This record gives sequence, structure tokens and C-alpha cells, in this order.
Amino acid sequence: MPMKKISNQTIAIYIFGVFLLIGLNSCDQSPSKAQSVAAEHTPPPSTSSSNSNITMRSSEGIPQEDVVKIATECTHIDFTFHELPISMNQSEKSAIIGDLSYISPETVSEIPGDCKPLARKVYWGPKGVIIEADIYFSQDCLYFVFIRNEERLFANRMNQNGITFYSGVLSQVQGGAKQ
Repeated sequence: MPMKKISNQTIAIYIFGVFLLIGLNSCDQSPSKAQSVAAEHTPPPSTSSSNSNITMRSSEGIPQEDVVKIATECTHIDFTFHELPISMNQSEKSAIIGDLSYISPETVSEIPGDCKPLARKVYWGPKGVIIEADIYFSQDCLYFVFIRNEERLFANRMNQNGITFYSGVLSQVQGGAKQ
């Protein structure tokens, strides 16, 4: 089946929509049921002595160029959950754009050492990995840490839509485990 070419105008509309959603979502920072699900998935305190904070290479968040590259070139996203019996893949362009909308414009220069990532996601393009991100999703640890060549480059907070999405994923896993 031949691949459908996406016009530059369509891509520009997607990107504009992503940034519009990011901007709108950063306005509502009220706690919700979704954040309580995140609190339920807070890992126990680490018993190791390596609880030092994780410092990003840059205090800036993910650059707009990387967001545009993901929006225009990403063919699918693979998710690997570290302590859950699931993995996930998103390959629809609308899902990839939706994933970008979970990134808050609020940046983070350090991740507390007691925060542990829930999952790693890999943004794939036709030439290989575009960028990777660790997903932090627990009480007071709601971040995306963007990684290239195993170097933590940038971190952004997760917005309310991201919290709702990952809460839904975790709820489905819990529901499946109870059956």
C-alpha cells in the first residue's frame, strides 16, 4: 500500500495544534483524580544510597526543532514500561501528535533523585531513533526527560492531559490484572 504524503500545510496545522494544546493545558494546574492515580504508583523509597538529583545538560525544555522533527518525521513511538507487564506502540500520526501535546512548556533542570521513571519511550523515524524520553509518573514526579545517546538533555513537566492519559493506561493495566 503506497504511503500517503502529508503536505507541509497539514504538518504546520498539526504543529500549531500541538503548541496550542500545550499552551491551553499549562493554564489548568488543579489537582485531579488522575494525579491521585499517579500517587498510587509512587515507587517505594529507594534503599540505595544513590539518591542524588539528576541534572539535565540544559535548563531549557525540549527545543521546538525537536518537537517539529517528531511531528513531521516520527513514524511510531515504542513504550517500554519498567515494572509493568505491558509495552505499547503508537503509529497513527494523530496519536504521535497527541503524545506531543502531553508536554508542558514548563521546564525542569533537575529531577529529584528519589523519582524513578515509569517507562521509556522511543520516537522512531525513517532513519532510526529521533529522540528518547523517560516518563516519570508518580507523586510529585510528573516529567518527561529527553535523551539522546544515553545523555539526559532536557526535561519538561507533564501537563494535565498527560497525567490523564498515563492514569488511564495504569488503570487499564490494574483492571486487566484484577480479571
